[in-house]
Amino acid sequence: MSQRVLIAEDDAAMADTLRELLAETGFDVLVAASGAELQERLVGEGPFDLVVADIGLPWVNGLQAMHRARWHGVRTPVVFVTGHDDPKLEDWVAAFGPGASLLHKPFSGEALLDAARRLAPPPQR
Repeated sequence: MSQRVLIAEDDAAMADTLRELLAETGFDVLVAASGAELQERLVGEGPFDLVVADIGLPWVNGLQAMHRARWHGVRTPVVFVTGHDDPKLEDWVAAFGPGASLLHKPFSGEALLDAARRLAPPPQR
């Protein structure tokens, strides 16, 4: 059984790139285009092995959506991605604990895969 990943990215081209990269490596990938949709899919279609969430999502940003999910007991590891250069982001992501990582855009596909493997290692067979 492949691992399930939920990508939350409002830029369609970026979402497609992330989806293709993760799908090519064997992940089963779903995509949400907003923070609200991220929350809905986490609840309605979970559990997921990993979330990749853009911090700059409209209405409810990725940090807010995952904070709410954590508050409700969802402990899915998350890779936050951002194009913003705010030094506070490192601290905000660190507050999620060891199950969270931050990648600054542009990042390499290998950086994303490394973070995914670290946070959601494949099950031992």
